[in-house]
Amino acid sequence: MKNQLLYRILARYYDFIFSSIRDFKKEASEVTRLIQLYKKSLGNELLDIGCGTAEHFRYLSKNFICTGIDTSPSMLAIAKKKVTKAKFFNADIKSFNLNKKFDIIISISVLAHLKNRKELKKAISNMSNHLKNGGVLILDPSINQQSLKTGSPYLSIYDGNDIKIARATIYNKTGKKATFDMHYLVAKYGEKKITHLISPHKLMLFPQNEIINSLKEEGIKSIRVINNWSKNRHTLIIASKKSI
Repeated sequence: MKNQLLYRILARYYDFIFSSIRDFKKEASEVTRLIQLYKKSLGNELLDIGCGTAEHFRYLSKNFICTGIDTSPSMLAIAKKKVTKAKFFNADIKSFNLNKKFDIIISISVLAHLKNRKELKKAISNMSNHLKNGGVLILDPSINQQSLKTGSPYLSIYDGNDIKIARATIYNKTGKKATFDMHYLVAKYGEKKITHLISPHKLMLFPQNEIINSLKEEGIKSIRVINNWSKNRHTLIIASKKSI
């Protein structure tokens, strides 16, 4: 409940914060290139699991019929205003059921929010159930054990005319988990006080081979792994479901 309240507050600042650390247009272009390269199914229906405010859809919706799901109603409210021709649903990666299959499923920075291998298997099974034969699955697991530097400080800054935002954290790694607090300082034009928000995180550091093996168990074959694919140096796993 506490995190949902925090997400409701942070949703209005989401695009400001991430514009400083991600290039959504470039990411969407790379995703489009990979889809064209590996998709074998004939349609162009795309599902984004964990779509957030749907910034990727601003670009992907030009070439694909887009559907997005997210667990944050506040994020979805922004998404619906931003990309009116897309469909959005408040749903969870482990349990959503849209009663249809898609040619493309993408999920960026979501898997790390799962709690354990059991939840990972549920999520991948659910994605498999929604992916057409010949369809392509594109996963960015977010933080992984290979890239996390425990104890290192990270800082992101958005320097707008009427709003300034700083986000700072120090990652801590214990076994397969990363625990950290994201501290946000928000200074807005016309306000006398700076807002300080703290967002606690506990993320799973799933090994790459564990994700790939879970995909294989669901009949999805990993066909390529791309390191440092985005501005924030994440890893991308591209997989496909065999055509019949």
